[in-house]
Amino acid sequence: MEDKISKDIITFIKDWNHKYPIDYWWRRKHKIPFNSKLHKEQSLLDMRIEYEEDFLYGEYLDSEIEKAKNGINSEKKYIPGHGSIFKKLKKVKMSEKDMEDLFDEIDISRIEKNEDGSIKIGG
Repeated sequence: MEDKISKDIITFIKDWNHKYPIDYWWRRKHKIPFNSKLHKEQSLLDMRIEYEEDFLYGEYLDSEIEKAKNGINSEKKYIPGHGSIFKKLKKVKMSEKDMEDLFDEIDISRIEKNEDGSIKIGG
């Protein structure tokens, strides 16, 4: 009888992990025992969101941490139209006069409107 119960429990756990692999991943990540109170309090949706976030950013963050450990500077020069929206732009302090001069240099005749409503600055 005990052998049958053990087999049923093992089958149940295997079936659960097969049906909910992200739950298994989450429990291993956080060292939470199967069917514990903390496990029962969790939402599968929250686990999935955490999984997707780790998947999206984990590899990038791991590589950045490894670069930092090895003393590699990963800062790259910003090239307009390329790169990441998450890069921080360097702030440049300008005087009021510099800003006015820069504004006065704008040639609005070079601004063109595309059919889709976007604008471009012609040469």
